[in-house]
Amino acid sequence: MEIKCWESALDESTATFYNSGTYNTYWVKLNPFKNWSFRVKVNFGAVGDWSQIETLDNSCTQLPNYVGLTESFSANPVLSCWRGYFVDSYSGSVDYILYSTSGFVQIASQTGSKVLVSPKLEDLSTDKKVKFRFRSNTTLSGYSIKVGTIENPYDLSTFHQLGSFNVSSVNQFETKTLYLNNYNGVDKYIAFLATGGNTTVYSLDDFSYEQSVNCYDATAIAFNNITTNSATMDFNSSGQTTWELKLKNTITNVTQTIPVSSGNVNFTGLNPGTTYEVTLRANCDVGLYSNWSPVNTFTTACQEVSVGYYTGFDQFSYLDPCWKRIMTGSDEIMVYNNAISASAPNHVSFKGTNTSTTILVSPYVTDFVNKRVRFKLHDNKRANFLKFSFTVGVLSNPTDATTFIPIKTFTNEEINPIGLFDLGSFWQQYIVDFNAVSANNHYIGFKIGNASANFGEQSILLDDIHFEEIPQCKEPTNIQIINFDYDKVTISWDSDVSVS
Repeated sequence: MEIKCWESALDESTATFYNSGTYNTYWVKLNPFKNWSFRVKVNFGAVGDWSQIETLDNSCTQLPNYVGLTESFSANPVLSCWRGYFVDSYSGSVDYILYSTSGFVQIASQTGSKVLVSPKLEDLSTDKKVKFRFRSNTTLSGYSIKVGTIENPYDLSTFHQLGSFNVSSVNQFETKTLYLNNYNGVDKYIAFLATGGNTTVYSLDDFSYEQSVNCYDATAIAFNNITTNSATMDFNSSGQTTWELKLKNTITNVTQTIPVSSGNVNFTGLNPGTTYEVTLRANCDVGLYSNWSPVNTFTTACQEVSVGYYTGFDQFSYLDPCWKRIMTGSDEIMVYNNAISASAPNHVSFKGTNTSTTILVSPYVTDFVNKRVRFKLHDNKRANFLKFSFTVGVLSNPTDATTFIPIKTFTNEEINPIGLFDLGSFWQQYIVDFNAVSANNHYIGFKIGNASANFGEQSILLDDIHFEEIPQCKEPTNIQIINFDYDKVTISWDSDVSVS
């Protein structure tokens, strides 16, 4: 059989020809928004004459449609200007868009894409919504129906997806709502897009086009009054009073969800020196949310080091973000929580190697005039004598090791006194005075040294750092056991030369 088909509005000479062989049925993919004309003739054996013209009338006369349009699919929806089509060529009886006399529309999709398009809607806008009942023969998330708006109902490239729906139970109708708050302001049709796979069968029923409310996104987000543990945020709320805000600590990756009722937010209980990510959306109605705002960030301030400053690194299970690390190779500067700490619960461990650069850098120091730092060290109970020294200095740039200026170096013997290397829990207090520090240096550096031979890795522990004024009458410092016997011990210490 030979078939020719042409758009009814055009001349027959524009027809496309098809050959069905010996079959008396043939599938032709047509635009359902146009009228089409056909002729058929026998073209095997004896050649017959062309039949009379038959016309497929797809025209649809409808009144303008506005909010309030409903479709129960109790009658053939083609009569009320619903249209469906295959985006791809017909691939067999497992693919179809079918009106069921039971009162719903079915879309079966094994391969390719199928589209069901609503009548034209004159008042689509961001304050509208669509409700429908939806059923599927699968709950798999990869097999969902996509719903949105479309400008040209027969051009899928003009489809703008606004939602995607699946079901929680197989073959059970569930009511779904699509809010049009992301409507583009151009399209005039609602479209349902089904994609192929797994012989999925979707059923649609009880469509309604309804009034909703506008749901605006947050704009003009700004952070102010940032301190070590608090900040404020302002944004344009467009008069909306219910918001959902997510606040993420980028160090711990912990996210808090915070309800917000105005365009002014106070954050408290924050960690110092920490970058936070903020995103929020409006909750404008039951199930209606604006878009999440782009991620915005702010960083809390650090407490400056001044007289009275103390840290035992106990506030966090990780290194205080206001302290910086300069490390190379397989170095380590880590916070540990165990019974060995000088004061519970935490301490810092330095792991050094023969050639590494390992420096722990303090927060900004306001000034070094007549100041000192007091702290405790421990050699971490190594089986061998400690071979690494430990130096305290200053830096002008907290991330540049070349700006490190040594002030005082403690030798390995000073950190691990002779005869006490195997006691294990021995902490010693050390004091470093800062004299004649140039004004451009504003950071304290604690640096594990390098050994002169290959001794692998060794650790030094640091705890209980105090920054304070140098007293007028200084206590003896850096007490060392030089030698001992069964009935005597020899010790040394550092003392102010002006004291007798």
